Amino acid sequence: YYHCGEVGFLCGLLAAELGGVEVKKARRSGLLHDLGKSMDHELEGGHAVIGANFIEARNEAPDVVHAVRAHHYDETPSTDMAFLVIAADAI
Repeated sequence: YYHCGEVGFLCGLLAAELGGVEVKKARRSGLLHDLGKSMDHELEGGHAVIGANFIEARNEAPDVVHAVRAHHYDETPSTDMAFLVIAADAI
């Protein structure tokens, strides 16, 4: 729980420094990035894919879904926000 909050905070800080990435969306992506770890372990796929599928089914913005799915390279990161989530998670 604390880790997700910290990643969201750091992702927002990085987005503010970078410019061109919406800070609120970056925070949201960081906050949601490990949601799949709390999901049913009987579901197939890694936690990034499980979490991304969950938020996608609930009409989350496509760029947030992509950032969550790509944070462990289950999908090739293709946006600045996805790379920010990867960086914030590593920090």
